[in-house]
Amino acid sequence: MPITAKSTAAVIADLRERAGLTAKELAERANLSPALISRIENDEYKTLSLSTAKSLAEGLDLPLSTLLQELGLLENAGRPSFMLIERALRSNGYSGKETEDIIKFARYVKKLRRNQ
Repeated sequence: MPITAKSTAAVIADLRERAGLTAKELAERANLSPALISRIENDEYKTLSLSTAKSLAEGLDLPLSTLLQELGLLENAGRPSFMLIERALRSNGYSGKETEDIIKFARYVKKLRRNQ
């Protein structure tokens, strides 16, 4: 199931090219392996951990929020979307049902707060 109109691979490659960096230079600046950058840009990773996203943002000299916006994971003035939360839960071993229940509860709490 695609998460954004542009794939993670396309976004990272585009941002790297706009920064005037080679994949190796980005890897060095982000303190990540060149092999990982290659796998990300070759669309072998559909999701990124938050720590990898943070490292990439630092390597691209961007705020993390900008990278997350480019990936289509932020909504409403920089607040993390439920999609980002879902990805984080899944990457930490939560099942689809557990993730769905947590997101459902978070939406319920958000609705309650709006109605106060």
